[in-house]
Amino acid sequence: MAEQAGCCEGEGRAATVAVLVLSIIVFMANIYAMVIATDIHAYYWIMTYHFVGTIGVLVATSVYACRCCGEGGFPLRRLGQALAAYVVLCGVVCFVAVLAAKDGAIEDNCAESRECDLSVLFSCPKENQEFYQCVDDPDPVEQVLNDNTCGGKLYAPKWHNWGCDRDDDKYLCRAFCTKKACTDYCNPFSDHHKDQCGDRSDCYTITQFLEQFLIRTCVVVILFLLVPAAALAGVAVQAKEPERVNPSIEMRQMPPIVAAVPLPAGMQPYQAQPGQPPQMVPAPVMATVQEPQAKVVNEANATML
Repeated sequence: MAEQAGCCEGEGRAATVAVLVLSIIVFMANIYAMVIATDIHAYYWIMTYHFVGTIGVLVATSVYACRCCGEGGFPLRRLGQALAAYVVLCGVVCFVAVLAAKDGAIEDNCAESRECDLSVLFSCPKENQEFYQCVDDPDPVEQVLNDNTCGGKLYAPKWHNWGCDRDDDKYLCRAFCTKKACTDYCNPFSDHHKDQCGDRSDCYTITQFLEQFLIRTCVVVILFLLVPAAALAGVAVQAKEPERVNPSIEMRQMPPIVAAVPLPAGMQPYQAQPGQPPQMVPAPVMATVQEPQAKVVNEANATML
């Protein structure tokens, strides 16, 4: 059935298995991209959307690969339509969004401000690493206590600044007087007090992190599946839909089956003349059966006489 439906071609199935393997790899890589983009909301939701699309590709290719040569098959054209939907509605959209979301992500990172009545200034030796830290119980001996710093309104970045998201641990909250200082801050990827002023090799600004790491990772993850899926979709959607015949209709159109009965030698089949009603013709076989019976009856009568 599946071979007759035209869905078990070698090249088509080989390409499908390749896309299936790639979708599994992208499935895992997409999870990693979502984890590293957790604090950068725009990219987190973009990769979440792509994650859903990857699941769709994984399901479609799995069904085709498993049922290709099974009972009923799975038309290659249907797989092509599913992949085309992923390419148009998910792959291309996510690719464009990843490239266009950088400025919005940077702006959103330092869009929120918080009230900070007491703060400590951390003066780091490296450029763009100085920041204020909101504290509940500061140590004025270790650092200079700044009361009502920047008018009490500071900008807190969302990227790797978990202390600002926890009301019970404000000591980890890094803050800045201006949005530019917040955007230009070189994050050492650590919330530990002793590692707040890291080396230049250990920190990135959010712009550097997006351009050098996150955007590249997302683009590779998307293209790794988008290109082969688009290639297979372009071939598969052109595949001809298998012709399926309804057996019930086929049987109704067939002429009635008539068994051929051989006629004795010298006899011709009866053919009705045009305009005449059909006539009953005694079967020859009846005569051959009745003749011996009549002979036996006559002999019995003669014996009795």
